[in-house]
Amino acid sequence: MADPVVLRLWLSGPLQSWGTASRFDVRATERAPSKSAVIGLLAAALGRPRSAEVDDLAALRFGVCLERPGATLRDFHTVGAGTDPVAVASGGTGRGIVTERYYLEDAAFTVGLEGDDERFMLELLDAAVQPRWLLALGRRSCPPAGPIADGRAIFRGRLEDALADGWRPEGVPSVYARTGPVELLVEDPDGPIILSDQPTGAAFERRTFVSRRVRSMVVGEVAA
Repeated sequence: MADPVVLRLWLSGPLQSWGTASRFDVRATERAPSKSAVIGLLAAALGRPRSAEVDDLAALRFGVCLERPGATLRDFHTVGAGTDPVAVASGGTGRGIVTERYYLEDAAFTVGLEGDDERFMLELLDAAVQPRWLLALGRRSCPPAGPIADGRAIFRGRLEDALADGWRPEGVPSVYARTGPVELLVEDPDGPIILSDQPTGAAFERRTFVSRRVRSMVVGEVAA
């Protein structure tokens, strides 16, 4: 049986935000990229509209390496305090609403998507290197700091091994070099962690997401 093929993407930037269950007044972020957001990023790279189905992308096994967890930043936005009042549940208008939005500051992640169709994985690599539409790290206000992939982004083997080997795209500063153990979050049908960020169908138009299971593992040795 042929080895699986893994596409790796490097996600770093001044700000990232990976919300999965945010309300209007509090827009939280997870501590690592969500599968739904990364599938959305690839759909944008391919030039797919929001109405397109993404089951082929969602079927890929997904994992994340927390290269640099970053710090949490809280920002405030005021909506409707001026001439454009916001309607509230009671039916009234005219009051301003303060919203809290959370970001990861100066974080970096390697994400991996594992499949068995090499041609499809190479098509995704081409799109990641030359995206059709602008890419964002969870929100449109959070662009990547640089290229998210290069010619070495394809790995032939297991997802865990692809995330563990320390790949970074050409030109990424050495400050991101690993100096100790890193945490991996990888899909596992028996994993103890349940996340509700698995897209189905035309997920980005219809907001259809289901649960998946994940396990955490630590790889690497502490630097001497």
